[in-house]
Amino acid sequence: MPSLLPGFEYDIFISYRQKDNKYDGWVTEFAGNLKRELEATFKEDISIYFDENPHDGLHETHDVGRSLAGKLKCLIFIPIISQTYCDPKSFAWQHEFCVFNKMAQEDAFGREIKLGNGNVASRILPVKIHHLEQDDKTLLENELGTMLRTVEFIYTTSGVNRPLRPNEEEPKENLNRTLYRNQINKVANSVKEIASSLKNPSSAIDIDPKQRYPLVASRYKGKKVLAVILILTIVTIGGYLAYPALVSLSSKVKNVDKSIAVLPFENMSNDPDQDYFSDGLSDDLIALLGKIPNLKVTGRTSSFQFRNENIGLREIGKELGVGHLLEGSVQKSGNTIRVTIKLIQADDGALIWSETYDNTDIGNALKIQDDIASAIVNKLRITLLNKQSPRSNVIDRDAYDSYLRGRYQWNQRGKGLQESLQYFKKAIEIDPKFDLAYSGLADSYLMMTFLDFMPYAIGIPLCKEAAFKTLELNPNSSEAAATLGFVYMLYEWDFATASQYFQMALRINRNHAPALYWYSLYQIQILANLDSASILAKKAIEVEPLSFVPYTHYGYSFLYKGNYTLSLENSRKAFALDSTNFLARHSLGQAFVYAGQIKEGIKALKMSKDPKELHPWLLVDLSYAYMKAGLKEKAVELFQEGLRRESTDYIQKTHIGMIAANINKYDVALEYLTKGKQNKEGMFLLTKNFLMLNNDFRHDPRFLDLVESLNLPDLSLPVR
Repeated sequence: MPSLLPGFEYDIFISYRQKDNKYDGWVTEFAGNLKRELEATFKEDISIYFDENPHDGLHETHDVGRSLAGKLKCLIFIPIISQTYCDPKSFAWQHEFCVFNKMAQEDAFGREIKLGNGNVASRILPVKIHHLEQDDKTLLENELGTMLRTVEFIYTTSGVNRPLRPNEEEPKENLNRTLYRNQINKVANSVKEIASSLKNPSSAIDIDPKQRYPLVASRYKGKKVLAVILILTIVTIGGYLAYPALVSLSSKVKNVDKSIAVLPFENMSNDPDQDYFSDGLSDDLIALLGKIPNLKVTGRTSSFQFRNENIGLREIGKELGVGHLLEGSVQKSGNTIRVTIKLIQADDGALIWSETYDNTDIGNALKIQDDIASAIVNKLRITLLNKQSPRSNVIDRDAYDSYLRGRYQWNQRGKGLQESLQYFKKAIEIDPKFDLAYSGLADSYLMMTFLDFMPYAIGIPLCKEAAFKTLELNPNSSEAAATLGFVYMLYEWDFATASQYFQMALRINRNHAPALYWYSLYQIQILANLDSASILAKKAIEVEPLSFVPYTHYGYSFLYKGNYTLSLENSRKAFALDSTNFLARHSLGQAFVYAGQIKEGIKALKMSKDPKELHPWLLVDLSYAYMKAGLKEKAVELFQEGLRRESTDYIQKTHIGMIAANINKYDVALEYLTKGKQNKEGMFLLTKNFLMLNNDFRHDPRFLDLVESLNLPDLSLPVR
């Protein structure tokens, strides 16, 4: 039976785990009842694909992709979400749920559509038959990039969590008070609402391109808008007559690699002091492109590795894992700029598009970026569905100049952070409604606090104030949302709010590397959800393949699983990318120590022979490594160094407490850890898991009382 719309094999695809149908045939019964309900709801016949005998994997001789490609080409996908469905290793998850999610985002309609009543719905319509564990819910929401919304068929009483059956029409004993027939009807009505909107695209999309595509509205002209409407009309009315042409177009679109890296723009001003401006334009463009749905964008840290490097474009594309490169040059003269752009195919160096913006006022820099984003969207044939708040195309040139100088200093870290603060403040003085400047200010306060350049009590309130102001001015700032997620996780200990901000950041920009690896750390330390942590860190590596940070988080996820081989492998990659950073050394040293390779761990952690120059994190792990190696005097020396630094810099009380625990000074450890908790020090969140290796202290009831109040999970590290 053909689909309601040409170009699709089925109207509905029902996906499920075989385990959920084996016991009592619940899914088979559901599919039959849904068919009957649809017959009473639709005038037309509705086609449903439902395999009554699925397997959790095809034979090795089968082509999985081609076997499912036709069947998955459906209007609506209904996954039966159960306790067993959310398994990344299962056939249903890998080859049905994830594949359809990707296909739907790339086809002519997109995954989210606008209904006739103005609401928005997804073509993935989950039916939930069990209450889920948090890690399963997180896995689903990470894949979908949004909150999970389902039609529930769950029977719940004390100690009971099972699917609702048709004969249970009396809801009194079911705490959910759910009627099976009502839920079946709800699914059928939802299917009808989605299908009707797909059949009538004019009600499913915004005709005004300025409302629908605010980032690229400047590129749309009247004739192009009419052309888009005409094509949609042909799809709707022409049906099968237009189908062959549309299939041909679709095949071409799918062959276009939707990935790009923005290389650092070349400063053509013959003045090195102008590097901040060319770098800043590149930075802003990376952030803007990262918010385009379905476009993979390499992060700044990785793409900037190739500055002044004599490496071919093909090699750069291969290193970064992208199909396209964006090159540019900037010449600044007074208040005007000349920007030249080239979009290049990485594998053969072919020029796809180029443009020169000559004698342009600095205040129009954002408009240039929007024009470039629009051209990339058109050239790479990307379908835009997500709405973004329109940016102001004209900004104060002096405010923007100060902002770019601030970002340039911020990227230098170290002493540059203090200078970045002054530039961001100056930009805000010039233009109090300049959201990017507030975002930069928030990042500066956060980084200064995290690197112990500023006390928590001063830095964090200022950081939050600036981040909230950013979101007030621009609700689509993934940078501000990610910053708040980190603050609420590490310093405020409001974990629910932290998760909301991390998810918000990734909804806005799925290419935002800090949100990915910070949320990965959240999954490890707050939820002990190591699988989700690995998924997020791996995605961060795809975005930033040449940055050491995501490799450290990926290594941490394997460390807590007890997989020291993969932990060491990723920690070594982090160390190779930046051997001077304390976090890279901490990751590698910790992996060695937990793997029982103590001498190698000590070598990695000794970033400096002088304890005065060691970062507090390295003091903690090095003191433990010395104790394991039988070098107690050296461990005690590190404790004395911690006490000495207590009054001279911002070393946390928690650091000193953990070192004291490592050298078996438990009373002192409790004293300092208690102070660390009272100060809401970020390091305190890691205390329970880091000290699980200490056989004596881990069982001390005073220590347990101190950390149990946070209700954090125990990752149960193996004792060595």
